[in-house]
Amino acid sequence: MWALVKNEEISRVYTRPTALTIGDTQYPSNVMEKWSNGELETIGIYAVVEDNTNLKDEIYYNNGLQSFVFENDTVTKRFGVASAKDLDQLKSLRKTRINSRASTMLATYDWYTIRAASGGTAVPAAITTYQTAVRLRSNEHATTIDAVSTVDELAALTYAWPDDPVV
Repeated sequence: MWALVKNEEISRVYTRPTALTIGDTQYPSNVMEKWSNGELETIGIYAVVEDNTNLKDEIYYNNGLQSFVFENDTVTKRFGVASAKDLDQLKSLRKTRINSRASTMLATYDWYTIRAASGGTAVPAAITTYQTAVRLRSNEHATTIDAVSTVDELAALTYAWPDDPVV
């Protein structure tokens, strides 16, 4: 990302290499990639430095608006303060994802249960153990999600799942 600076003010921000005209001179789009930062600065183009201090995970937070500042011969992109999304909605969404993951994991081996129910071969013990473990973990994860009291706590959660059974 680059910014065109005129009279100590940012006049335009470029998110990708772009052909441009400065004064009477035309520059091809690859000038931003081919020239060094020092060479670009001589024509008023500055590489943008990102300050992600306030940037948070968009799943859990609404990030503040971004702004661009030119100071000390540096263009910096900054984000405003992030605000947490609704905790109850996030918990509900997270539990839905947990249940979906468990459902997908169980569906892989459902055919064993269907085969056994229609009078075929019994479900192998490894499959039964696995299915029980998936259901148990899904319930544990949901309980853990319900127990958190802040968005930061929810964002920090990790989820362990059983390995696929060996049949």
